[in-house]
Amino acid sequence: MIEETKQKIRDSRKATKIKRASQVARVYDIKIVTNKLNKAQKEVFFMFFIEKKWLYNHILAAESIFTHNYKQRTVTNKDKDGNTVQHELEHLPAKFRQDIVYEMQKSIFALSQKKKNDNRVGKLKFRSECNFIELTQFGNTHVIINKFLASSAICTFVVLRRFQKM
Repeated sequence: MIEETKQKIRDSRKATKIKRASQVARVYDIKIVTNKLNKAQKEVFFMFFIEKKWLYNHILAAESIFTHNYKQRTVTNKDKDGNTVQHELEHLPAKFRQDIVYEMQKSIFALSQKKKNDNRVGKLKFRSECNFIELTQFGNTHVIINKFLASSAICTFVVLRRFQKM
């Protein structure tokens, strides 16, 4: 019984290894033509980046990055005068909140690995702006059709000006 289970696991891993050998990781750098968006779409689009910045800074100010609950929709930050302000995350879906937490955890792990290799390391710093979005689940978070990007986060089709493989 135990040998049978171990053999199934071995076979499954071999099949996965063969399947992944033919897969190619791709990164696309895209620019969105904002003059094709209506007012509501523009607001959702720009608030998406602002809320990502708020969440990143909120997590960084917390005691532990590794125990943060990404389902939390209210964040506390400081404004430019140093006053504490609470923000409600209305436009940032849970998948993207989860990706931000994982991104920060990966950064901490990478810094610790560098430190183990006797390199000088700094720390994660608060962001004053955020200018990128990671779309990690093709088919769920976004779909690319010809020169259009359909995103469930932005809830619209947007026209791409530049579309290249990195």
